[in-house]
Amino acid sequence: MLLLAALGSVAWAKPKVAVLGLEASNSGVVEPKDAANAAKLTEELRALPRSSTGKYDLAPNSNRELQDEKLMGNCDTEKPACMAPIGAGLGADFLVYGNIVKAAEKGKDGYKVNLKLLNVKTKVLEEQEEAFVPLAALTGGNGAKDWAQKIYGKLTGEKPAAPDRPAEAGPGKLVIKSNVKSGDVFIGSAKKGTLEGGTVTLTLPEGSHKLAIESPGHQRYETTVTVAGGQTKNVEASLEELLGPSTQPPPATGKSNRTVFKIAGYGLGGVGVASAIWVLYETTLGPIAKYESRSEGAPVNSDGMEVNASSGDCDSTVGKDLRTSANLANSANRAFDDACRANTRRFVVGAVGVASGVLALGALYFAYRSDGKSTEAQAMGRRTRRQLTVTPVISPTGGGATVRFDW
Repeated sequence: MLLLAALGSVAWAKPKVAVLGLEASNSGVVEPKDAANAAKLTEELRALPRSSTGKYDLAPNSNRELQDEKLMGNCDTEKPACMAPIGAGLGADFLVYGNIVKAAEKGKDGYKVNLKLLNVKTKVLEEQEEAFVPLAALTGGNGAKDWAQKIYGKLTGEKPAAPDRPAEAGPGKLVIKSNVKSGDVFIGSAKKGTLEGGTVTLTLPEGSHKLAIESPGHQRYETTVTVAGGQTKNVEASLEELLGPSTQPPPATGKSNRTVFKIAGYGLGGVGVASAIWVLYETTLGPIAKYESRSEGAPVNSDGMEVNASSGDCDSTVGKDLRTSANLANSANRAFDDACRANTRRFVVGAVGVASGVLALGALYFAYRSDGKSTEAQAMGRRTRRQLTVTPVISPTGGGATVRFDW
């Protein structure tokens, strides 16, 4: 009888299953909140075979983490050939393992959960299930328990027990406290309320919502909030004040720069005017005019043609010969030499005058244009602040980011 009882107990013993701690597989550093939610879901999964009401019993000493076991077993992947020895080491006939990844579905934030059921002896994956669990289900009530029963039943073929849950929780409440006393509150593009004394309470359906607050003299506040059914969500909203003329005096450096450009512009303009007067004098009253109006005539070249100080004859072979010291005893030659020198001075002074005039116009244009812009900016009554927001987007099959510019 003892032998039959022993054989019967072996035959009737339920297979053992080990549930490894779910791995939070978000890219980059895993946030503590994600790790806590993974641990919560794992505990709800382990509670099912621990109750001994189903087809499996929980393997003893199997409260291990997937990450730790892969590291100890030198497993780079989660292939059955590498995971089966881990299950055997835990004394399990079957091994349940998987991961959670942040995701959104139908406007709700949550996690994409992937679970696998491995036959340790045959090293074959018998089942693999993927499900979405909303974040709101993990913040209270029996949401996590109901989810665990549902996916565990699909994974093992057991019919989940009817969940013992209260009636539908209904909408949730959003309590907003702000640093501004009054303002309009928007959910999406619709106005839903008004701040009174810096506070407002809204009743919203369960899920994720775009919240915005507008108040005169402040930048528009925007964020995303997740409301759980039957629960209260608190939000602290801090709006930045826009700076007007009274709180933002014009910078002294800009004013100083404009003054410098004005002084430089007028100074260069004066140089240009003086240069023009000098050129006019050289042309009408100076040595050039005296040479051209000589009554005794001008020197002539070898061809018998008069040499001209304004036509380039100064640098010709004949002109250079007439301007040598040996020939300057002649009054006509001396007048020709003086006219040539004056013509050179006229060219240099004229070039300086043109350059000064151009620079003067540029400096004065910049100075008065800056004055106009400063006045216009003060008249606007506020200063805008450019903002750049980069939001990562992660899914089970890829990743990326959205970029938003506000100005």
